[in-house]
Amino acid sequence: MSQCKHKNIVSYYVSFIDESDLWLVMPLLQSGSIVDIINMKYPSGVKNEVVLASILKEVLKGLNYFHNEGRIHRDIKAGNVLMDQDANTYISDFGVSAHQKPGQRRNTFVGSPCWMAPEVMEQ
Repeated sequence: MSQCKHKNIVSYYVSFIDESDLWLVMPLLQSGSIVDIINMKYPSGVKNEVVLASILKEVLKGLNYFHNEGRIHRDIKAGNVLMDQDANTYISDFGVSAHQKPGQRRNTFVGSPCWMAPEVMEQ
C-alpha cells in the first residue's frame, strides 16, 4: 500500500505494532464501503445505472493503475471499495494482492467464495 500512489487507491500513512496487533493509519473514509452504502441508501437495489457506472469507472481507473504497476488485487468486491464524504472512490484491502510479471500465471485460489462465479468454485 505504501508504494501505491493513485487517487482511487486508499492511501497509507504509517503502520506500527502494539503488542500483537498491527495498526495501519489511513484516511477516514466516512461513507464506508459500497456494500454498506447500497444496503443503507438502496435497500431494494440500485436502479440507476449512472450511479453504478460512476462507481465502476473510478474502480477501473484504480485497477488499471494497479495492473500497470504489475500487481493484481484478487478480491475486488463492493465491501473492498470505499467512499469518502465527497463520494470519491477508493480500492482497499490488499491482503491477498500479489505481484504479477507479464506472462506469469498464478495457480493460487484466493478471494471471497460468496462473490465467485460457480465455475470457479467447482475447481
